[in-house]
Amino acid sequence: MAHIKEIDLTYTSIRELPFSFPNLSELHHFTIWDCGMLRFPKDNDKMYSIVFSNMTKLTLHRCNLSDECLPIFLKWFVNVKLLDLSWNNFKLIPECISECHLLNDLRLNYCKSLEEIRGISPNLERLSAKECISLSSSSRRMLLSQVCCFILQYIVLHIQSIM
Repeated sequence: MAHIKEIDLTYTSIRELPFSFPNLSELHHFTIWDCGMLRFPKDNDKMYSIVFSNMTKLTLHRCNLSDECLPIFLKWFVNVKLLDLSWNNFKLIPECISECHLLNDLRLNYCKSLEEIRGISPNLERLSAKECISLSSSSRRMLLSQVCCFILQYIVLHIQSIM
């Protein structure tokens, strides 16, 4: 099982990731969709130190991820490039997401409880947060300022390449 590259658990009744999950060191794409509520094994001390270095795409839709679970997932999948957390119930995106240096596509669509975004990946190119109706005005301003900075950097690079 160590050579599995992709797992799709869409519409399954999985509630807890097994202890053997860290053995999937070659995993590149992991999808869980509509599983109810995803939890960690009861003895999860060993699970905190896991890093899935080959993971490039992670989709966790409708898993009822809590504010406590999200930082753990972000530390596990620190090298992810596409992270889709749509349709979840967490209230904040923690600052530790800025440690996901390869993350360039973040999808938070329909996270209706999302109030605050405390951090953002330094290489983020795409952010989708449709129907995040609880997002605070300060988080919206931060996102807009990030977008403005990105546009200005692009313009400066484009002008420099012309000269």
